[in-house]
Amino acid sequence: MSKEAKRPTRKGWPNHPIEFKRRLAQQACEGGVLVSRLTLEHGINAILLFKWRRYIVPDEVIAAIRRASVRLVSRESTTWKK
Repeated sequence: MSKEAKRPTRKGWPNHPIEFKRRLAQQACEGGVLVSRLTLEHGINAILLFKWRRYIVPDEVIAAIRRASVRLVSRESTTWKK
C-alpha cells in the first residue's frame, strides 16, 4: 500500500482517501467478487468495506445486486416429508 492510501489520524487509525473507498466499494458490488478476499488483499476490515459500500454505492444498485443473487424456491420444493 502506498503512503497516500493510509494517512494516520490523531487516534492512529488510517484515513483512506475517498477514491480508494469508492473503488473498493464498487469492486465489492461486482459479481463473483469475494468481499473477504478483497479485504485481505487491501488490508482492511470487511465490516468497514460493507460500511463504505452502504454509503458510497447507491441503494438502487445494492438492491439490484441482492435481487439478482436471490434464488427463488417454489413452494412445492419446500414441503416437508414425514
